[in-house]
Amino acid sequence: GTTDGVVLRSLSVVIGTLTIPIAWGVARDLYDPRIARWAAIAIAIAPLPVFYSREARMYALATAVTLASTWIVLRTASSMDTADSRWTRVQWVGYTLLTIGGATIHYSGLLALAGHLAGALWIRHDRPRLWRGVAATGAVLAVAIIPWLAIATGMRATIGFPFSDVSVASDPRAPLATWPAAILTALGDMTGGPETPAWRGWPGAIGLVTLAVIGAPTVRAVRRLWIGSAIAGATVLLVALALAKPVQGRYLSGLAPLVIISAVAGMVRLFAHSDVTRRALQTGMSRWSGRWLGACLGASVALAVVPFWITYYGGDYQRADYRSLTRRISALEQPGDAVLLTGPWQAWYYDYTYDGGLWHTVLPSTVPPPIDPATIGPRLTQLASENRRLWFLQAGLGQADPEHRVEAWLNHHAWPVLRETSQNAVLTLFETSSPKETIPINPSAFRTPSGATITLASGSMDADQIHGGNAVRMSLTFEASSAVTTDTAI
Repeated sequence: GTTDGVVLRSLSVVIGTLTIPIAWGVARDLYDPRIARWAAIAIAIAPLPVFYSREARMYALATAVTLASTWIVLRTASSMDTADSRWTRVQWVGYTLLTIGGATIHYSGLLALAGHLAGALWIRHDRPRLWRGVAATGAVLAVAIIPWLAIATGMRATIGFPFSDVSVASDPRAPLATWPAAILTALGDMTGGPETPAWRGWPGAIGLVTLAVIGAPTVRAVRRLWIGSAIAGATVLLVALALAKPVQGRYLSGLAPLVIISAVAGMVRLFAHSDVTRRALQTGMSRWSGRWLGACLGASVALAVVPFWITYYGGDYQRADYRSLTRRISALEQPGDAVLLTGPWQAWYYDYTYDGGLWHTVLPSTVPPPIDPATIGPRLTQLASENRRLWFLQAGLGQADPEHRVEAWLNHHAWPVLRETSQNAVLTLFETSSPKETIPINPSAFRTPSGATITLASGSMDADQIHGGNAVRMSLTFEASSAVTTDTAI
């Protein structure tokens, strides 16, 4: 592990930066160089792409690869004549490689291909060779992805393949009635960055999507491909909701660049009083009405975007890492210790920042589904027998252990001696064995405000030497003369 975040996040930074010229190319081919310049600037400052371009996660890479493959399809459709003279072998090979890469990075890559297939099928009479090329890529992907699925346990668990453990119940799914609000919340995160409050995120999302619709491409073939790609990007969120994933904008990271590019085009059209906006909004629309609409929609987007930058560079933002807690572990760890983590995503972050010498165990090893209750006892019993102390780091429990079963087992079978919290996780240190030597505690009694007498009948505590990072374990037995009806601090 390492505490140096620069190297760890460098790949995402490079890939995120590369997304800017890709977005410029998409906007140039869909619209014109002026819109392309503004679109590149918008992508460079958009909260969601910026956020994941500085995180050690796969979303920046998945976004760049998906946008690049979409660029090839849109560029091909926009430059083709009816003879399809521009669908070259180089374009097809590049598109196929990007599609395979996107599908193996994140399941959004599979949905992106589905969107391209739907759009190409829609325009197959105008662009028959484009349709055949995209369909051929789908066939190649189907062959290429089968051996990969044999080893991709996380993907198998996510998409619920038949050979995953279907006996384990997954998280409860949100009722369909709550999906519209969840979708708006995710769109708000896409507009203003992760965890944008609804009062800012919802208006910003409505403004951004409205601008994107106004700025949609006007060429029929390109517009249909754009619609197919946009629907595929939105479907990623619907799949996440169906899998009981948390409602977050990251599931729209592949859709965000396409929406932002078209939103920029929509803003330009409104302020330029173009024929497209006059037909779309109202015949004979005045120049000022279009500009006022653009100003209102732009203000709603700014309401979500500006606070992100204030927080991001104002000192309140913290990345999803465990730097303070891993430093605590490495400072106090002893021979015979082990680390227990909840879920594979947490393990990735932990490894980035931990520089100590302890090995870690992950329960459960894949999510979804959450941990199987039948596996908790045997696995933790083995860990407790092999290690004197367990550093238990909890995060992401909504997917990994929503009912806190692991913590409940440890609280019942071990002794918690230290507990610290941070913005991203909770750290608890457990002693796994009972004290070898104890000393008795003298009995004592006291009265409660309700009149009952509570007596410390017996007790014992550790008698051996206490090391730094440990706490004294006590076993106490209390007796009450009558029912205690109020909370009492002892």
